[in-house]
Amino acid sequence: ARFHPPQAGSLPAMHRGEVGAPSLHARSTGSSSPGFLRCPKVAAMTNVDSPIGPLRVLIADRRGWIARALTNVLDPSEWSAHHCHGALDLLRSLANEQPHLIVVHDDLQDMPLEELLIRLRADPGIGVLTPIIVLSMRAQRVRRLDLLRAGASEHFLFPSDPEGLVIRFRSLALARREAERLRRAALVDADSGLYNPAGIARRGREIATDAARRREP
Repeated sequence: ARFHPPQAGSLPAMHRGEVGAPSLHARSTGSSSPGFLRCPKVAAMTNVDSPIGPLRVLIADRRGWIARALTNVLDPSEWSAHHCHGALDLLRSLANEQPHLIVVHDDLQDMPLEELLIRLRADPGIGVLTPIIVLSMRAQRVRRLDLLRAGASEHFLFPSDPEGLVIRFRSLALARREAERLRRAALVDADSGLYNPAGIARRGREIATDAARRREP
């Protein structure tokens, strides 16, 4: 199903203090494939000093109502959100989406949450830099500490203050996107110490310029 953020001025039910699932604006496409929560894409800049497209977030939520509630308060001009229906769906989506932020509801049933966090941190595209937020419906200190030890960056109760959550999401995702921008701007691969494609292209231009200066073929 494809979900579209509500019109300006329309707020999800959690703004009115209701604890249950918020009122949602949804349109079914009749597809049985995992739902996408699309925000308008912003073309990626080629200049390394410019922002790299929208902030990309993966939201893993078995029932879907938390994912829809969050997209109701995410700025569609800034975010691109993808809804995953389980842990395995989330893991399959990593390569295509390359998220700046991952949000996981703790009611996933196809994999223990601690195992999911460990597998996410072991993924080279996620590593230690990509923030992973766990949302829970209940507060348990021991459980929270276990999730943080397994790799969660933050643990929040939900529903809570949605705007406060989005502000925190944004600061974490911006930091991750800046790390991505700096990595793309680098000329040397961090692991091998060799030139990466950008470095090879830069070095090629330097050699061509030097040859032209020396009038060599």
